[in-house]
Amino acid sequence: MKLCDRCPHAINCDCTYLDSACSLLRKSTCPNVVTNNAEAMAAMDADTLAVELLSMVYELFEEGVPSQEEVRDWLLAPYRGGTAL
Repeated sequence: MKLCDRCPHAINCDCTYLDSACSLLRKSTCPNVVTNNAEAMAAMDADTLAVELLSMVYELFEEGVPSQEEVRDWLLAPYRGGTAL
């Protein structure tokens, strides 16, 4: 499920997906709709992903090799990385 599917402004929104205007709108009117790891990764360009992916992988493999269910849960968890999305 994409972030826009969870946002109450999606019907009348003219923001670009995960740009700064989108982020500001969500933070001010629906702070419970947060970007998850999968959405953040999909929105990153290759240079940003190259930097962010290392810390994301370390977090995911922190306690050993995860199961498929643990990976899915991590992908759906709120994004806490360095890039503001």
